[in-house]
Amino acid sequence: MKEKRIKEIQELIHSSRGSDPKKLQTLSRELFRNSRKAGDEEGVAYALYAQGMAFLNQMEIKQALDKLEEARKHAVLSEARETEVRSISGIGLCLMFQQNYEEALEQFLDYMRLYYEYDVETKFYAVLNNVGEIFRHLGKYDSALQYYLEAQEVCNPEDHEFLWVLKTNIANTHIKLGDADQARRFLEEAQTSGDIPGGSHHAMMIQQTYGHLAHLEGDLEKAQALLNEALTIYRKQPCFAFLMEQNAVYEELYQIYLARERWAKGEELLLEALSYTKENELWPLHIQYLGLLAKHFEESHEVTKAYDTLRKFFSSQTKFEGIRQARKLRNIELRIELDQLKKEKTELHSISHMDRLTGLYNRRAMQNHFDRFLRGEFSTEGEEMVGVLLDVDYFKEYNDRYGHLEGDQCLREIAEVLTDLAEELDGNAYRYGGDEFLMMFESLPMKTCTWLADELLKRIEGLQILHGVSYVSEWISCSVGMLINKRNTFDSFDQAFQKLDEALYTAKRKGRNCVEIRVIE
Repeated sequence: MKEKRIKEIQELIHSSRGSDPKKLQTLSRELFRNSRKAGDEEGVAYALYAQGMAFLNQMEIKQALDKLEEARKHAVLSEARETEVRSISGIGLCLMFQQNYEEALEQFLDYMRLYYEYDVETKFYAVLNNVGEIFRHLGKYDSALQYYLEAQEVCNPEDHEFLWVLKTNIANTHIKLGDADQARRFLEEAQTSGDIPGGSHHAMMIQQTYGHLAHLEGDLEKAQALLNEALTIYRKQPCFAFLMEQNAVYEELYQIYLARERWAKGEELLLEALSYTKENELWPLHIQYLGLLAKHFEESHEVTKAYDTLRKFFSSQTKFEGIRQARKLRNIELRIELDQLKKEKTELHSISHMDRLTGLYNRRAMQNHFDRFLRGEFSTEGEEMVGVLLDVDYFKEYNDRYGHLEGDQCLREIAEVLTDLAEELDGNAYRYGGDEFLMMFESLPMKTCTWLADELLKRIEGLQILHGVSYVSEWISCSVGMLINKRNTFDSFDQAFQKLDEALYTAKRKGRNCVEIRVIE
């Protein structure tokens, strides 16, 4: 049920861009309640991420940030790596829409680093596009174009919705660079990269960009008509995907009204833009429009209005500086908190998965690794697994004769031998308990298995730990059971261990200090 609900939520997030945010919020809250009740930290993390994206779709940026930051913390605790990466991308989007470009860029760079580190399945090219957007809004058009083209290169060619947006962004960047031919080329490519639904925001973005292009080419009447039509649609369908596009229309239309000496329309548009940016807390843009309006009043000789607007301009600047500093402090606090969580998680993982005496993985880690192997999570060319169960010969008698301190030292030295062999053959070594150790390998050839069996006996006796009460050797020795089987042979670790234990018992019955190898086809 959980997987089905997550899939449904994920489809809503990818397809929504503002569609049905109430349903998205309802489903994510339901997942949150159920996951918290079940103690499922990973489910809680994903539910918080989905809630954040629902708030983002509704342009409630502050609430979105709170949820996404909480989602990231829960994802770190539960090692839900894909959710962590997705949450970082959502945080970056929120900061980008707040025009906090420096912090947004840090988030997207974090995303890129963790994307490669975790090897998760997310739309990496979408984040490259977001970085391009940041540079475009900063006026660094060459850098923006570089990221857009890189996103285009790695983009899934079947992701038509993304390609429509990306190619439109590239066209807009060429317009800013004054290259009408290239802009027209990418607009035409966007239109032919898939069937764009009529009246969709993708269709409107393309039409809007044709308006920008008409302005570049000097056709002011056509540009005004296209941009006004786009603005009409944006007013009817408020959503985060339109946030910056609507602003781009305001800027362009105002320039066109000035060029056509339509001062009243220009003033009307600026007042609407101020209301829009205040409502959506786009403070840098709000301040920019206040400056434009003050200049507008000054040029139309409305001195009192110009003075009042300038007063609001400076007041808003002070307010925004306080918001920006608070956000910087919050970002620093969040990074410190995340670093501490990761440190605690690492320490907790070490305590719960490592054997304190020998430094090897413990039984809990062994079961976890085995289950992951059964699920096919490990990268391997073959399907075979090799298990080795080792028992120290007459270890109780050794402890009774030499004492537990010497017994502990003996186990530590054996653990070093097993660690070296595990590293040589890309496997893992575990302390199962007491004087029993286990090793797991993937896809070892039979010749290597035979070598490993002989090498185990040779190296452990080669430690030359004196054992005066052993009946098989003057030195510490061991008995070994080895099992070679296909991945799908067993349904659980307990089944596999039973067969390993039988092999070990046979080795002991044969006289100890030997290896019993069993192959299960």
